Amino acid sequence: MKKLTLVLLLLLTSSAYAYETSDTYVGVQFGQAEIEVDGIDDIEPAYGLVRLGIYLTSAIALELRYGDGIDDDTLMDVDYSIDRIAGLYALYHLELGSSASVYGLFGYSEGDLKAEASGGSVIEDKDDVSFGIGLDIGSINLEYTQYLEGSDYEVNAASIGYTYHFD
Repeated sequence: MKKLTLVLLLLLTSSAYAYETSDTYVGVQFGQAEIEVDGIDDIEPAYGLVRLGIYLTSAIALELRYGDGIDDDTLMDVDYSIDRIAGLYALYHLELGSSASVYGLFGYSEGDLKAEASGGSVIEDKDDVSFGIGLDIGSINLEYTQYLEGSDYEVNAASIGYTYHFD
């Protein structure tokens, strides 16, 4: 517990958080998606993505994301994975201190979900409005997002990431 407290204090005392217009950043996120399908157990494949963003104001950022599945989940001899996820998002940051903020995320995603069994595979291509909430503490990022919603399924994700801000 002492080590966790020390790490959190170091993150909270890192570089100042208020960014200026045109500050750019790049980040990576790794997460666990939860695909909720009507009538079956939840499917939980892992994914990774790259984020590229620019601050339009000190509180509003515009961000591009692109990612892919890194581990599938098997249910009833069928392997489920995220084949691709991409999107454009606006983020509104509410500063919590000199190096932390909570933010809301709203945008547009498209993705491919893949189901593969011994008899072949099926890919579901979907695009949808996305929204979420996140927390930045220094360079560390925690986020929960609803990426896609179909008529009988929903794709949500919890992730952790690292963000590098260019000077």
